[in-house]
Amino acid sequence: MAIIYLGVSFTHVERDAGAPGFLGYLGRSRVLDTRLARHFDFSNLDGDLVHSEIIRTDEVSERFCEIEHFANCVDEAEVYWGNFGADSRRQNGVAVVVALPPDSEITLAECAEFIKRIALLIAGKRRLAIHAAIHDPARMRPRDRNRHGHVFFPRREIHLDEISGPAIRDMFAHPLQLKTGGKTATIEGNRWPEFHQRQLLGYFAELGIDLVVDPIAPFPGRHWPVGTKFDDPRVQHTRARTTRLNIEAIHGDAVRLIDKLLRGRSAIRVAELQRLMDRFVDNENERSLHLETILSHCDLESFAVLPTATYPRVVTTAPVRSTIEQACRLVDRAADKSQISTIRAVTAQSHEAAIDCFKSIVDTAEHDNPPLVLGNNHSDCRQLAQAIKAAKPQVGTIKAALAELPNTQSLIVKNRLVIVPRAESIHDQTLARLIATADARSAPLVLVHDQSKQTGIASHRLAAYAVDRLAALNPAQSEDDVERYLRCGLIARSIELMAQHRKIEFDPAERFFDKSTSFDFLVCNDPRLLEGLNDQIRTLRIRSGELGTSIQLGHPLKPIQLSHDEWIVFTRDDYSSCPPVIRRGELAQVLNIDSQKNQITVSLFSGGNATIDLKLFAHFRPAHALFIREARNVDRRHRLLIDINDVHHVWAATLLAAQAQGSVLAVNPQVATNISSLILATAASLPGALPHQLTLRRDPNAELAGILRGEGPVGPLSSSQVIEPMPDPQAPEIGFVRKAESPAPAGTVEIEAFPEPKPPREIGHLPIATLHESVRAIVDSNVHTRRGMDRLRRRLRRGEPERDVNARHILGLCGDDSPLGAIVNMLMKSQTPAPADEMAELDLPTEIEQLSPQAWNEWDLYRLKIEFATLQWNFTSWEMTPVEFKPPVRDSWRRLFKNGEMSQDEIRTLSM
Repeated sequence: MAIIYLGVSFTHVERDAGAPGFLGYLGRSRVLDTRLARHFDFSNLDGDLVHSEIIRTDEVSERFCEIEHFANCVDEAEVYWGNFGADSRRQNGVAVVVALPPDSEITLAECAEFIKRIALLIAGKRRLAIHAAIHDPARMRPRDRNRHGHVFFPRREIHLDEISGPAIRDMFAHPLQLKTGGKTATIEGNRWPEFHQRQLLGYFAELGIDLVVDPIAPFPGRHWPVGTKFDDPRVQHTRARTTRLNIEAIHGDAVRLIDKLLRGRSAIRVAELQRLMDRFVDNENERSLHLETILSHCDLESFAVLPTATYPRVVTTAPVRSTIEQACRLVDRAADKSQISTIRAVTAQSHEAAIDCFKSIVDTAEHDNPPLVLGNNHSDCRQLAQAIKAAKPQVGTIKAALAELPNTQSLIVKNRLVIVPRAESIHDQTLARLIATADARSAPLVLVHDQSKQTGIASHRLAAYAVDRLAALNPAQSEDDVERYLRCGLIARSIELMAQHRKIEFDPAERFFDKSTSFDFLVCNDPRLLEGLNDQIRTLRIRSGELGTSIQLGHPLKPIQLSHDEWIVFTRDDYSSCPPVIRRGELAQVLNIDSQKNQITVSLFSGGNATIDLKLFAHFRPAHALFIREARNVDRRHRLLIDINDVHHVWAATLLAAQAQGSVLAVNPQVATNISSLILATAASLPGALPHQLTLRRDPNAELAGILRGEGPVGPLSSSQVIEPMPDPQAPEIGFVRKAESPAPAGTVEIEAFPEPKPPREIGHLPIATLHESVRAIVDSNVHTRRGMDRLRRRLRRGEPERDVNARHILGLCGDDSPLGAIVNMLMKSQTPAPADEMAELDLPTEIEQLSPQAWNEWDLYRLKIEFATLQWNFTSWEMTPVEFKPPVRDSWRRLFKNGEMSQDEIRTLSM
């Protein structure tokens, strides 16, 4: 599961260290430091390196693609700019650590693209060379900690092919006043967890996959400095208190819990709420019960994309929905030219262009009071306030403007111009309150929107909706603007512009199959239909002569049919070489087929040729039909037929159509029948869709749970089927037994009331948060497994004289690679995460490490359940002598064969 973590730390050039050593460590390579005349060699650690590159912004020379040249230039710039002595220590850059989703959720190529996107968004318009690397420790040790990425930014920009110029001070923070002349420094920070969460959700939506991010807990934990002992009483107290508060929040008021999880958004996915239950509640039955109890609250409202949906997709509170819908009504009224409104909006490709557009449209001199410039921070307002300084604007924060403090004068008054220079960064709830307040006080409001931030997809949706409805169209807009409009959430104008330059057909994609030459690839995001469509198109092309005769390769029990010049797509990364050259999701064209050697030669889409031995690697399929995430790798010159038959991925499909030239968008009539309905469907498919763009749909299980508790349905039942209403509790023929002192009337049938949820069970120990929820559910499945876990903890606790002996005994019985062996190794792990080298403090924090469960199948989990139930008994008198655990010989051969260390003939010889 994708977790939210983006850590920022500063690196320095010192007397005996600098950028070459640090970049050599990240890139797992050998780098020469010319200043110290010393080689830093970390190539022995390259087992977890899966990707490494140097990202260049515009107008940066290719010379900086060499890591040795780049690293030495970084140190030379800092040594040149100051008196660098023997004891000097100067900052030379910033290191960023980003937690990445596991390989089971997104591919390695997608991780590399996401890291590059993060780096370029942080760099902005600065001329920089940025080093990026991705580490996956599970490549060396299965079920090891999270896959993560490292990004290094130099302290200075590149000018005339060298790193020079003044230091960059506002990339990761915004200093308003430096500590000079005895003044106190004032610095505004960035909301990095929200930034990471927003980028992950937007990227998942772009890939066309229904994944969510692990939500920030109502009471988040904290990160401890490197070297802190986990058995420190302060750490134990903090972790226990955080866990207790979060469990109490789950069992407490549902409205307050959702309010905390929203964090300014208009709604959250129900899947995020489920993730919260999985993290803090171990028992599977209790997870479902708590989720249904929360969703059945009368002050919570849940929504789905389609009226016929069985379960809701998002949930929010009734007050938040009311506030958002009120703001949307005010925006719609302002878009109606026949009505007088005080809300206006301007948008442009960049913040500077948006300010110029604002100055040409809005006259600040026509208002009596000085204009009020509001933002999340003062730094957001600095540039626009400087542009209109002749009007003497007053700068403030939206939080202060909306706060009604006693004995203070209101900032938003009648006829006072209110300007929001960074509307794309304002949360939905905050902007909704600002729109309502400005309208109530008759204060003209202007929203200035920057399209380059791309924030209107996963969050900040209300600002994009208002700008899309109110901002004037650019008369010079072209076909190239469609993709930018879609990425920043301007849905209506992007679809209308796409209809002018792209071919949109409101027919099923099957209508185009008789013209298979009209497209190169079919894009369908429904896994149930993909295989059939792939075979159907391939058969049609062989019959028409577009493809040659099929040649059978592979094992006779699992044959593979291929033709010359046929396109294939890889379904797994080939880790026979690391970093892998063949990556999952990449396309390749078959150049040569050798049926005797069972080999094929392909031309990789990323460049170069590769020979694939199907005895060692056969993880690919024909690429006539692709998923959206696979079709993103297709070159723009290829023609795509994009089939939209799923309402949840309409935005991803339209974005793909905007990127590919000559593509045809085939919209299923069940999704949309015209441009207007397509705009509504696209807006509803966004992860940050506003409540009024969705359909009210209560969870059926939660609805029935509320009825059984005697609360009754809230409004009409939202299901598409007709359900017979429950009898009236006040009717004389039925009565609910609630209290002993109020018996039911005589002659009635007594029905027991629905039991209230039990209070949270006392936690005897802290849960092992690093274990996957499926494993923790096994541990907490029944009383026997809980007793076994308690006994295991007692046998392996610190201070136990036989601790090491007990651990060896259990590992000898269960094996080191089993789930129980992983738990034993975790409990025996050193509780002092002190760094083995000086670079550990810049790595992923140990408190967010998670074990990957992808190597554990259903049999492993069932075996774990039996082993825990067995551990509750005392077998000391049984004289059970553990034997050295060895994996099955067949599994060892399979692993050697998969890694290319042993051929099939050698395995056959050994097995005889």
